[in-house]
Amino acid sequence: MSIFLKLKSWQLFLVMLAPVVFMPLIIERDDRLLWFGLIMFLAITLYIGWLYSVGSQINSKLPPELKKNTIIYKLGYIATLSYVAVVAFYVIPMQANSTEYLQMHLNPPLWKTILGNLSTFGMLYGFWFTAKVFVLNEFKREVSPMVYLGPLFLFMLPIIGIWILQPKINEQLLGKNA
Repeated sequence: MSIFLKLKSWQLFLVMLAPVVFMPLIIERDDRLLWFGLIMFLAITLYIGWLYSVGSQINSKLPPELKKNTIIYKLGYIATLSYVAVVAFYVIPMQANSTEYLQMHLNPPLWKTILGNLSTFGMLYGFWFTAKVFVLNEFKREVSPMVYLGPLFLFMLPIIGIWILQPKINEQLLGKNA
């Protein structure tokens, strides 16, 4: 995963954009829903891979008194990837059978609701954790939540955030400008 941390902003942007570029190629295919799910899963996995790489690598570089526990961080991303896999490979292909799909949305199974809520919590916690350790590494001390609010939103908006954050990430982890 550390490959994400060595890329320059434009390289990371192209890697994240690559799955979306292939989306128009699947429009006319009979199995387009399966391909859409696969591309969606790949795009989200790349995004989560970048976030996880940043958070875990920066956390490992922090002084012991500033290090954060990563158990919830890891479990949150596992829940998110599990939910995305379920949606990508089970729910989206189910749309071909509209009766079953409609029934699932009107009365979702409990496991889908729980996994969806865990996924949402996991992503939000992942954004918070990554932004916090990013700022902690920059300041080398505890900071107020207002200080890491900017990076938090930039991690949540990768189209903009990659261009602003990745050079700083490269500088923090590799000691060079991107």
